[in-house]
Amino acid sequence: MLHLKINLYVPADKIIKSAIAIFFMIFLAASSTNNQPSTDTLRIGLVLSGGGARGFAHIGVLKVLQQAGITPDYVVGTSMGSIVGGLYAIGLSPQELESLALQEDWNSLFEDKISRSDLPIDQKQYADLYIASVPLNGFTPQLPLGLINGQNIQSLLDRLTWPVNQYFNFDQFPIPYRCIASDVVSAEAVELAQGYLSPSMRASMSIPTVFTPMQIDSHLLVDGGAILNFPVQNVLDLGADVVIGVDVGTPPKSEQELGNFIDIINQTIGFRNTETNPHQQELCDILIIPDLQGLTSFDFNEAEIFIAQGESAAMELYDQLIALGVHHPRNENFNPSLLNPDSVLISEIYVIGLENVTQNLVLSALGFEIPCWINRDLMSEGIDRIYSTQFFEKVSYFIHSTDSIDVLIIKVEENKNDFLNLGLRYDSYQNAKLLLNGTFRNKFFKGSRLMVDIKLGEDYSINLDYIVNTAFSYITNRINLLFSLGYQQEYFYLYRLNRKYASLKYKTLLLENTVGVILEKDFQYRLGYVAEHVEINPSVAPPEYSKETYNQISYLMVLDIDKLNRLAFPSRGVKFNLTGRYLNKDFGSYYDLMQISGDGSVYLPVISNLSLFTGLYAGISEGDTIPIQYRFYTGGFKSTPGLNSALGFDRMEVSGLNLMLLRIGFQWEIISNRFISAQINSCCACSRLDDLGELTNYQTAAGISAGMNTFMGPIYISFAGKNIDNTYSFISIGHNF
Repeated sequence: MLHLKINLYVPADKIIKSAIAIFFMIFLAASSTNNQPSTDTLRIGLVLSGGGARGFAHIGVLKVLQQAGITPDYVVGTSMGSIVGGLYAIGLSPQELESLALQEDWNSLFEDKISRSDLPIDQKQYADLYIASVPLNGFTPQLPLGLINGQNIQSLLDRLTWPVNQYFNFDQFPIPYRCIASDVVSAEAVELAQGYLSPSMRASMSIPTVFTPMQIDSHLLVDGGAILNFPVQNVLDLGADVVIGVDVGTPPKSEQELGNFIDIINQTIGFRNTETNPHQQELCDILIIPDLQGLTSFDFNEAEIFIAQGESAAMELYDQLIALGVHHPRNENFNPSLLNPDSVLISEIYVIGLENVTQNLVLSALGFEIPCWINRDLMSEGIDRIYSTQFFEKVSYFIHSTDSIDVLIIKVEENKNDFLNLGLRYDSYQNAKLLLNGTFRNKFFKGSRLMVDIKLGEDYSINLDYIVNTAFSYITNRINLLFSLGYQQEYFYLYRLNRKYASLKYKTLLLENTVGVILEKDFQYRLGYVAEHVEINPSVAPPEYSKETYNQISYLMVLDIDKLNRLAFPSRGVKFNLTGRYLNKDFGSYYDLMQISGDGSVYLPVISNLSLFTGLYAGISEGDTIPIQYRFYTGGFKSTPGLNSALGFDRMEVSGLNLMLLRIGFQWEIISNRFISAQINSCCACSRLDDLGELTNYQTAAGISAGMNTFMGPIYISFAGKNIDNTYSFISIGHNF
């Protein structure tokens, strides 16, 4: 092997570098006459170390290699180096890698949170509702193997590696490639040379305790940097004659520099590398160590700085790289698009890893009807839909090609944990409220979800919802069967001439059964019935209100559309609900009543960070007697689901058998997650439907609010009223429940 030892990682002045470059060229020329590999066959290996966000510096080095005319014959990487190196090895240019590093939202990638817009509509109401969540194994709290399952980063890697998803051997890539991971059981470095690229890179960057380990063959793998952060010997073993190494690992810190537990963890993980790195560096012929002082492995928002520093460090050795590039011409015939066409004809689909979830549910969420042509965009959307069902911790895919057909393999890891969730809220109307939720999956039936909610406060309730998801293969419409049992107590307030004159305590024990059909992910309709045992006790009320106790059945029709981009402070989207209710004494009801109500809101962004919104809420009733719980209510800030918001009016101040409410306003995000808004509300409540058409029956009020998103949920401070002399202030902390 031709081994060219040049210790160039210590900065030298221009004269010395030029002299070494001349010597390097002479040495290469001389070597071709002495039974050494000729310059035409000189094989160059590139080694990229791990280092978290510091690995963005590799991209700057690749830009300089491209400028110097160097395309390596082998690439080996660890951790972040495995990702940059792997994507480079399958054909992404340094410019494409730079664009990816600068444009991607890395903070969202390093979490498992599902965007609200990707959730199916029956689960949108629970998004961001809880401030704490504890996984359970049975009824025992269960610590996870890692804080992050890594689905979002896995999905990105699947998307980026689409051109090679049919290749099983890394030597088939345009540049032969290897990545290094650590076996957490044997405590040995594992070189990954075959399999599927995306999970291999994901294994190589699985930071212990941060990401869950990856199971590949018989190995349980974590970040390769734990054992071998700078795998120079591995590229030599592949057959490299000359090694270009880029080491961006964090050097050991002194006692004074260890400022927190993260520093301690990083230092501990790097114990073995402290011993092995010096030897690996000595094996390099050209060693590049960018100056990354003051930057950490978690500074993913500083990609531009990392890339610039990598480029600067490589330019220090540009003369030597030019000398090497002259004798190693770049392969200009490579076309990454030839690896795999943009679209693939899928003839069969298999799902592996299922135990407690039906294959039909997975295929329904995927939404492909075979045979079908798919591309990376369709595949990515399908995988996201499967993951958003929340029955799985991880979802990935690969394509197996035979001589005649392409087979899509969906690999899932089921979410086997149950969860105990906590929600908190405070507002000026009802003071403190507490929500305890238990979520249990796949109990009694596959694809089911059991939810137990206990809400404590001025109003309290306990509800048990059991939802069975049924689906048909390749049909995206999903059917939900809901069985609900609950008890609740709340207070209803009645006003006369803008003054509260009655307070009624409402208690009910209810049983609800509905059948729901989810169309796509934003639209559903439900049909069913609610059987109730009702008790109404006047707390403070005139004599005409007396205690009532009765049983009844009501029949429901509900249609929901929810396209809001977020639950709190939405800036775009549409939300609409249409509810029809029918009670008849001949069918088990205590009253004869028919109602229909509709509530719609539209949020429209007009310029950067500024949105206009408008909403209409209307309800009409027909019946001789309307029970108190079926009147339409509005007023105040929306502190309770089902009570429509109308700033400027007191809570439940406006109520009637028929009601109309119009809202219009704006919301401005002045800085990130800090908002101000204003709205005007006009409403009318009346006994006769015709009175809704009389403008003189309408009351108008307005309000302004300031708010912010926090780990506790949204915080609102509002000032509102009907006029200057009739105003009030309001504070709300946490989500509505």
